Amino acid sequence: MLPSSGCWSDTGPTALLLLLNTAWWLDQLMNFNMAIIFVGVLHCEHLLFWFSAKYLSPCGPQGDVFCHDNRLEIVWTVIPSIVLAVIIALWSAHVE
Repeated sequence: MLPSSGCWSDTGPTALLLLLNTAWWLDQLMNFNMAIIFVGVLHCEHLLFWFSAKYLSPCGPQGDVFCHDNRLEIVWTVIPSIVLAVIIALWSAHVE
């Protein structure tokens, strides 16, 4: 039950419906992002196990060793940021 005084007293039931609608859309955005993260993690785990099995034997091909690569760090920071920004922008446009 909403209090009779304060910020809810003048808004009426339409504000509550708007709030519930927004909360529902935010829940859907959270579920969508969690599905994307789940698929991404499964894909990364698959690649991790595949590469570890491929380069396990000492007589097989050896992987290159590099200590630090700025381009790689920029790529795996910028690409997820852009994807998340696009998802949020498209979702926000869909909600309004």
